[in-house]
Amino acid sequence: MHSPFRFGSFAPERKECRATWFVDGKTYFEHLADSLEAAQHQIFITDWSLNPEVYLRRTQPVSSANRLDKILKRKAEEGVEIFVLLWFETASATKGTVNSMHAISKLRELHPTNIHALRHPGGRMKVMWTHHQKTVIIDQRIAYVGGIDLCFGRYDHQHHPLVDDCELALEFPGKDYYNPRFDDFHDLHRPFQDLLDRATQPRMPWHDIHSYIDGEAAVDVAQNFIVRWNHHLGKARRKDPSITSPEIHELPRYEENVMNKRGTCRVQIVRSLSQWSSGLPYKEASVHAAYVSLIENAQHFIYIENQYFISAENQVAVTLRERIARAISNKEVFRAYICVPITPCGQWESTSIKYVMKWQYKTINKDILNPLRERFPGVSINDYVSFYSFRTAARLGNQVVSDQVYIHSKLMIVDDRVAVIGSANINDRSLCGDRDSEIVAIIEDEEYVESQMNGNFYLASRFAHSLRVSLFSEHLGLLSDDGVIENRSELLNQINDPICEDTFKFWVATALSNKRIFDTLCPDAPRDGIDSFALLRQIREMEPAPFEKRLELVSKLRGHLITYPLLFLQNDTFEERGVVVENIVPDYVFQ
Repeated sequence: MHSPFRFGSFAPERKECRATWFVDGKTYFEHLADSLEAAQHQIFITDWSLNPEVYLRRTQPVSSANRLDKILKRKAEEGVEIFVLLWFETASATKGTVNSMHAISKLRELHPTNIHALRHPGGRMKVMWTHHQKTVIIDQRIAYVGGIDLCFGRYDHQHHPLVDDCELALEFPGKDYYNPRFDDFHDLHRPFQDLLDRATQPRMPWHDIHSYIDGEAAVDVAQNFIVRWNHHLGKARRKDPSITSPEIHELPRYEENVMNKRGTCRVQIVRSLSQWSSGLPYKEASVHAAYVSLIENAQHFIYIENQYFISAENQVAVTLRERIARAISNKEVFRAYICVPITPCGQWESTSIKYVMKWQYKTINKDILNPLRERFPGVSINDYVSFYSFRTAARLGNQVVSDQVYIHSKLMIVDDRVAVIGSANINDRSLCGDRDSEIVAIIEDEEYVESQMNGNFYLASRFAHSLRVSLFSEHLGLLSDDGVIENRSELLNQINDPICEDTFKFWVATALSNKRIFDTLCPDAPRDGIDSFALLRQIREMEPAPFEKRLELVSKLRGHLITYPLLFLQNDTFEERGVVVENIVPDYVFQ
């Protein structure tokens, strides 16, 4: 179906919206709790995974009244209608790490008439794709769109602690203290039974991005929910009510209606949706179209944080490669910063994760870096496009522990003018349109701030610029203990300019310094220099550095930034021989 709107989206660009960004789960959860408490008519929720018992506020003393289920119960008792859509997980793939049956049963028990919960696809409809949208819409007036599910393991803040062993005031209670390297989620009906031994095992920090929007863009997010709800309701054959979609002027009014308070942002909602995921008679892949167009038209820089970076059918990698090639040919100063996890979530040596790693390494090395090096011999390709991850370390009892700060974000910032925030990964599953369902907000703030671009005066959009500066400050270790950017004018001036030589050198030097420290702290972690499984086994037999030496190294870390291990296991294979499930299912499941 042809759409008249940009990127082929179902929704046009909406003007005068207000928008707010959230870095990591703490600020999002707290803001969301306040908005839920203020709901007057309806609450819509979509998630890949949802745990009703998750705490949204964790200020001391912690109260169960601040759990998601308790807040929803109170609102339902006040007469607010609540609708929740969850993915009906494929049990053979998730192996109990997602439990939508417990979630919807728990939600329905909270209030028999005002809380409605569905999961999809389920039944006889077996698909290999997921419902991946993560949204909350309140009174069809405000919406939250991004990468953070309302589930365990997502709450975190910008310092990303590894340890939480204070039994009297746990910040990460029960299964919120989570690290799939040791044990993935199970028994989710026992939410406050620990998964890990807090005395010896660190949690895995979780880095993520979410957004708040209002105005007509929030109505578009609501419309997406309504289409999905009515479709899934028909498939489920339940007696829950369908939802009609009123015109904007018919929506209930607040005394101080946010729609009457003009914002400064242009917001467009794009999505991946198709017949199986919504009943639409066509495929919408406007997320993919937006990524390709924004990369192709970037003038100065691209900053990406994403859980994956895989292009088999989608055109993100080739578009990025050709934009870099154009910059080299034209002798432009152009930077692309790409941040991805060190390895996918879980035990990286498991067969399924190794297959994902195989496709990601192919995209990065064979589809981007190697062709550029061949076309432009003598040019430092790293000056134009470079890849990074996040890692941290801490003392836990009488040992030093370390883990990656897992990047779950689905974020792109272009030229400090445009921010792309949503649920879509950079892979075929998210971008092709007829696979995983996704939703994304493209936010362009028309309020400008004075900044620099390669040493020249530049007007940056407030939303994108402030988000990018906050992220640079976090990753480079410029945040104080209370999360405020340290007042170090020379460094702040540097990161205000995302592409000048001083900023780029500071970024790379920090990543390399931290990487070298971690090479000693955790020599058997995935890193360049380990080119085979045989060498990895040898390294694992070596004695670690002395405890005091390891503590000293931890004190020298700055932020969480490290270089991504581009050459890890380069002389070996990620594939398994013999009869394994991963050799039977199609490759596109891992792409």
